[in-house]
Amino acid sequence: MADILEYLDWRGDIPFDVDPFNDVDNLILAQIAYTDFEGVMTQDEELPIEEAAGLYFNIHTEEEVMARDTFFKCAPLVLRKASECRRFQGTTVGRYINMISPDREEQYSAVTYRLPDGVCYVAFRGTDNTIVGWKEDFNLTFMNETAGQRRAVEYVNYYFKDTDERLILGGHSKGGNFAVYAGAFCEQNVQNRIINVYSNDGPGFRDEILARDGYKRILPRVVSILPEETIVGVLLSNEYENHIVKSSAKGINQHDPMTWQVYGNGFVEEEHRSESSHLIDKTMMKWLATMNDEDRAAFTDSLFSTIESTGVTTLHEVSEGGLKTIAELMKSLKNMAPERQQEFSASVKRLLKIGSELAVKDVKSKARLPKIERMVDRKTELRKTMKDIRGSLTETELAEYSHSICETVRGLRAYEEADIVLAYMSIGSEVRVQELINSARADGKRVYIPKVISKKEMRFYLYDGKFTKGSFGIKEPKNTSDMKMYDAELEHLLGENRRTLVIVPALAFDIEKNRLGYGGGYYDRFFEKVEGYPVSFVAVGFDCQIIDSIPTEPNDKKPEMIVTENRIIT
Repeated sequence: MADILEYLDWRGDIPFDVDPFNDVDNLILAQIAYTDFEGVMTQDEELPIEEAAGLYFNIHTEEEVMARDTFFKCAPLVLRKASECRRFQGTTVGRYINMISPDREEQYSAVTYRLPDGVCYVAFRGTDNTIVGWKEDFNLTFMNETAGQRRAVEYVNYYFKDTDERLILGGHSKGGNFAVYAGAFCEQNVQNRIINVYSNDGPGFRDEILARDGYKRILPRVVSILPEETIVGVLLSNEYENHIVKSSAKGINQHDPMTWQVYGNGFVEEEHRSESSHLIDKTMMKWLATMNDEDRAAFTDSLFSTIESTGVTTLHEVSEGGLKTIAELMKSLKNMAPERQQEFSASVKRLLKIGSELAVKDVKSKARLPKIERMVDRKTELRKTMKDIRGSLTETELAEYSHSICETVRGLRAYEEADIVLAYMSIGSEVRVQELINSARADGKRVYIPKVISKKEMRFYLYDGKFTKGSFGIKEPKNTSDMKMYDAELEHLLGENRRTLVIVPALAFDIEKNRLGYGGGYYDRFFEKVEGYPVSFVAVGFDCQIIDSIPTEPNDKKPEMIVTENRIIT
């Protein structure tokens, strides 16, 4: 398979008016943004791409470029190759800015390409080789806005608020995060002219960002591209529809855009992220959930102050220093104040413990779930397997995870806005939602629980705390003849602006929000019954119930989100 350099060899003679700008062109421009243009142009200059490449290689040799110890060392070579192609003829490069400030914990760089049709692609550079650049990445976990994110917004507003130019924003790694942030929070007259925003294996955001109007407006225009074993691209939260691409590398090395595989005018795509990527995602989300913002800030400060105390300023220097640098790091850790040393050590131990526990659980799941992708043609086998997996949770885990899920649901907007909650009475190893039922009643909401009437029908009755064992051994309302049915509420939902939240159980889910129920189809039929009403469906389950894919049928319905003990899938 080809990479982006070979793409330029094979398709570089095809202009944009014949084959429009595509995802691969985006990655080429995002990669070129790693080029150090110092000495080539000033901030307000705009040069033809051919001239920019020529000036660069008047200053630097190819041997010098290839001797650099960074994953983005090939960026100038991509620049030169693009400048020689008919496809990028007429493209200009300009408005280059590069700022690194240890005091402000800021590493930020941007450049603008004006394409032949007049569209401007603004590229933000990802994390470079500097220690301060990596520290800003960690700052994303506890700061609502980093210095680099703020600069990205200022850049877009400064250059484009008084123009009518159409824009594409993009970047690789942290640059993808900056691109989405700038697109979300630039002035609205600029945002209205943005065609797309590309996040190429870029980290996400804190949940507070996802709730803001600017983010919601730009979200439909975000194109997220991840390698199959992504690590960086699943950090923090996002609501993207991800395109998964094949890479010629393994593990963290897949972060290098030069390893992403190209075929024709697009990437070679995979259906799903790898199991290792999902495991790292779960580990990091669960670890971050154990710390508040102050804890995260203290951990970051301790980690990087230790590194900086050795005198190194780049990852290359850390690597070059070898054992000497490691010895200096250990010495700095020992010199840390006892209280900070204890906090730092505890954070690291929690990370290792969570990672090992999830890895063991993953191995156990694989042992119980041999080649599940080949079994999904038979839902009955999958149901049996998933019951066994969920049944392996201990009583302590069931209680702890269920509490976490109930707390998360209570924090959802769908819960806050709901006047009515339709819950269920858990059985066996299902998520235990009695805590949520009690909270909803305490919060003044009307709670209904289901009763199976026949093989085709399930009805919800107002909760009064009195039960009998019904179908499948599940607790059901006892005196239904005297109880209020939920159906009577439907006629009032629209006229009185009431909302209903339905809590849905299941045996398994996948990352596309497909749900495997128990086979009765009760919730699927209820979905159809309330279609058109202000009713939200939230599924609850444990992380061990999330698998790569679930066999689906035309009548299967998806919930709006899935809540587990570690994350929310939307």
